[in-house]
Amino acid sequence: MNKLFNFIGGMILGAMAGAVAGLLIAPKPGTELRQELQHEIDDILDEARKASDAKRAELEDQLSQMRGEE
Repeated sequence: MNKLFNFIGGMILGAMAGAVAGLLIAPKPGTELRQELQHEIDDILDEARKASDAKRAELEDQLSQMRGEE
């Protein structure tokens, strides 16, 4: 479980670093760039939520099996 949180945290930090780098070297207008970055950030967060939900369901299933609640 800790590995999953570390992965998600690293993914979010990497996305933020990429966003900052993009802002510094981007040839596009600020408004357009911010909209694109927000869209990318939303996509990344959506993927992270899906991964988190899938892992939670898997762990809940394992816990249920361990308790004999099949």
